[in-house]
Amino acid sequence: MSKKNKRHIKKVSKMLQNFISLEPIIQTFSDIHFRALVLFPSVKVLPRGRISIVSMTIAEQLFSYHFPSYLTSYFNKWNNKYQFYVQFEILSIMSTPSLQKELHVQQFLEQFNLSNKKQTQIKQIIIEAISEEIKSQLIQPQFKIIQKDGSIKKINKLQTQDLTQIKVIYFYENIQYKSLFKRR
Repeated sequence: MSKKNKRHIKKVSKMLQNFISLEPIIQTFSDIHFRALVLFPSVKVLPRGRISIVSMTIAEQLFSYHFPSYLTSYFNKWNNKYQFYVQFEILSIMSTPSLQKELHVQQFLEQFNLSNKKQTQIKQIIIEAISEEIKSQLIQPQFKIIQKDGSIKKINKLQTQDLTQIKVIYFYENIQYKSLFKRR
């Protein structure tokens, strides 16, 4: 096995370990029972030449768990761990009961100790995920931002270079979004 393959396997292993070690998504505790539901109860990696095929089982109860937001097809797939982290963060924010949602951009980015190029890619993923929520009419296309210097602005479009100066993004859930999903 070459050094490059060993590094790749180690990298994939670390990424999968991060997925497996996520906190339980549902946890109940009482005098008579404890229950925790993990997002990925099973992960399998099958090497196929120069690539590896990853098979991850998602907890069945997740699909029947009633999130206050709706999962669009965009959130059913991801290409790398950063896209997964961003999507999971956006879903977590969208699952809050308040109509005003807030993303602490700098706090979220600080968890990754990465080069500027990788940070820019993550910022693009953030914008892509928020744009998907707008396209699905789940949030309004206006934002209130708090910049690092404490100033507050209202903007209609997020851009990658803006995220460098933004501390918090506030966006607003559409009140009537549930009517978009009613069966006819």
